[in-house]
Amino acid sequence: MQLRCSEDRARIKYYFCLALHAFSLGIMPSSSVSELIEGSPFVEMPLNGVFKYVLAEIVCKKSGSAEYFVRGDARASYHADIFEPFESDLASRAPHVNVRVLGGGRIRTNAQEKTVQVYGYSVAYGRGNHEKACDLIRAAPAFEAFEVTWSNDGY
Repeated sequence: MQLRCSEDRARIKYYFCLALHAFSLGIMPSSSVSELIEGSPFVEMPLNGVFKYVLAEIVCKKSGSAEYFVRGDARASYHADIFEPFESDLASRAPHVNVRVLGGGRIRTNAQEKTVQVYGYSVAYGRGNHEKACDLIRAAPAFEAFEVTWSNDGY
């Protein structure tokens, strides 16, 4: 198979990771968790702006395997405004997983300059693991061509 561009490679890598995750949970393709994973990208945030973000962990109660997710929202006044709907949605669709927030901070994205800066902390949840958040962002197809950096400076 000939891949036409880096976008094709990134898309294949992304869906391969989703399939591996579903396999590691021991679920069949028709199960609700598989649908949950397909409907929940690992990174979901605006391409432009400054906004709060949370780093969340989802753990399968049966196998103990974990996946990590970054969620950012420019409309959120508090980090809980991002995490609580995410947690509630996952709990309703996949009751056999535990969801917890690992921390948060802020993200500045600029689609024109192709940059992402992760920094700061959450008063409610503490400082997120910015390095892990950056790794997830770099792996997301929408941000593959972006320069992604982090700092513990700022609020």
